[in-house]
Amino acid sequence: MCNLNCAYNENIENELKKLFDMYNIIKSPGKYFSFQGEPFNVSLPGICKIVPTLCYISLVSILDKAIEAYIRNLYHKRIGEEPNNKLKTRIEFLNEKGHFKDKEKWETIRKNRNAYAHELNTFSNWQDFEDCFRDAVNELTQLGIIKASF
Repeated sequence: MCNLNCAYNENIENELKKLFDMYNIIKSPGKYFSFQGEPFNVSLPGICKIVPTLCYISLVSILDKAIEAYIRNLYHKRIGEEPNNKLKTRIEFLNEKGHFKDKEKWETIRKNRNAYAHELNTFSNWQDFEDCFRDAVNELTQLGIIKASF
């Protein structure tokens, strides 16, 4: 087993930064678009559902890759290789090993992602994504996978 320094994953940190930057650019277009020097807001129907939902799904993909690498680096194991329930299996493994402060947060994030990805007319919203992002950053920081705060 390696020490916690080998848990740090710069690629995961960079992916989170890119996702967060893209999300903020789309959510706050007034900061980025202007006409004759004056910022203006762009309102597109449905954007308040589609963007946070896609960002949530992307975030959970990043989380899954992060904990997959974490398990591989710390335990030299590949957990969750079966076709279904990969993330669920990894969450259960790390919880059994005592790595999570709050397993229920991880389970809620996973279940929400599945609903957003597979259920009709089920969408995230700005606050839901931002709460999930904050929780994800806190958990990944606690695990030593990332060092940055956003």
